[in-house]
Amino acid sequence: MSNLSRTSRSIPTSPLPRPSALIFQGVLNDMFDNSWNEVQRWNQFYCCNYNYYGNQEYNWTTAGFDFSTLVNVAQMEAEAQKLAGSEVNPYGGLGKFFRAYFSVRMSLKFGDIPMSEALQRINNTTPLYDTQKEVFLQSLELLDEANDVLKMSINKGDNSLQGDIFLGNDLVLWRQVVNTYKLRVLIHLSKHADDPDLNVKAVLPKC
Repeated sequence: MSNLSRTSRSIPTSPLPRPSALIFQGVLNDMFDNSWNEVQRWNQFYCCNYNYYGNQEYNWTTAGFDFSTLVNVAQMEAEAQKLAGSEVNPYGGLGKFFRAYFSVRMSLKFGDIPMSEALQRINNTTPLYDTQKEVFLQSLELLDEANDVLKMSINKGDNSLQGDIFLGNDLVLWRQVVNTYKLRVLIHLSKHADDPDLNVKAVLPKC
């Protein structure tokens, strides 16, 4: 028997830390909603204005939650905070945006969803369901926080963002995305403009 075969090898027993940039790319991929065939991709007008909004056919398939993506978002934030020593970093700001984006996306599909307790404990199989109104309120708050963190990151010249397949690691463009998406969320809520909790009339002109 050779010496090589008798040599003991050290095998890691715990997963290695994942770089925030690598997790970030996976989250960006999860944001993409693809058309289901080439015909629908070529003819988006038919897809959006007839096949969904026109006849409301509910015969396509099932819909899924995005909690596995949000688990990755939390890991991305944690890894970035370890390196930066602060929550004020590009991944921290984008993490807040992703939490809002995926929560709103799920709520528009299903209505009430677990949000405030969803990622607190990995073995929590009965998280509290937040009402759709609560989801939107929390998401609007997260979007404001995302804008603030990105602004502070820009002001201090933080260029640590890497792996951006959409906007080339440009935090100024990501701030525009965050604020544009906030406007889109408020437009969703426009029929509830008289709700004093949502306060749409006061917030909308500032966007």
